[in-house]
Amino acid sequence: MPFSNVIGITPEDLGTVISYLEATKHAHHKEYRLTPLEVFGVASKEEFISSAILGFGKNAAKGRGRPPKNAASWYVVRMPDHTRLTEKERQEYLDAILEEAAHGQKTVAVMNSHINRLFHSEDINLLVSCFDARGRLARDRNTDPIKSLRRRIDALTEKLNKRRVEDDRNTIVTMQEIQRANRVRSGRKDFVELLAETPNPPVTAAQLSPALLALGFTVTGYCLQTDSIWIKKPKEEETKKKAAKKAEPINFRITRLLSAIKAAVKRRRDAVKERPHPDGKSTTPAATGHPAVVESEISLPPL
Repeated sequence: MPFSNVIGITPEDLGTVISYLEATKHAHHKEYRLTPLEVFGVASKEEFISSAILGFGKNAAKGRGRPPKNAASWYVVRMPDHTRLTEKERQEYLDAILEEAAHGQKTVAVMNSHINRLFHSEDINLLVSCFDARGRLARDRNTDPIKSLRRRIDALTEKLNKRRVEDDRNTIVTMQEIQRANRVRSGRKDFVELLAETPNPPVTAAQLSPALLALGFTVTGYCLQTDSIWIKKPKEEETKKKAAKKAEPINFRITRLLSAIKAAVKRRRDAVKERPHPDGKSTTPAATGHPAVVESEISLPPL
């Protein structure tokens, strides 16, 4: 399950972070092979630090608007154990991170990877200046950088996993698989699984809201133009901690939600067909008179 995060770095900490990224003898890096530091948009790491500090100073001295707090953002994508990225896969992840960090502008950044020699996990590190080469603030005010990065990395992981299946290679463990395993252990199910278990699972956008309402969920918004639906869980499913706060609806992609339901239905049917019966009899619900009990399907991450 690739874990993605973005950490703000102050001007004073730029040198410390870069030193850490390169520190082969650091206690945290005993099991790791560190790739050489690459630079983007500048000639050296020293020029990167100077550029980021200069941009920070220019924006802090404007005297209008909110002054900057950070000079750079540290993008970290941590790959799970046994991932064994190929050079091509590593480059695809890096290209995705660079595009997320650039916000349509020329990137000023340094990058390297920390590859675990024992467990074949990996940390891809990109330290990008908050300012372009001219000292202008590089950001998208309408986007949450962490959520955007996680969606991008999850989508790329799905793409790479399809390729790995075709090449008969182990797939990269995803967050959805971890969540599914946790739910199986605890006996919980998410609303995608519940929808897949209904007598008539929704297959069109028009069928989605009635199916959710029948299960006790609240649909607070629905828009085909933006491919969005806003859903709130039944009150009895809210934990005390969450109930203490104002319950906010979660936004999901309609097309992605329908695809997940379709996949869950197929997974249930396949599990029924493949599960052996001790007496050699059919285990389909029609033959046994009981509904099939199978491993729960994927959890759909919100937007």
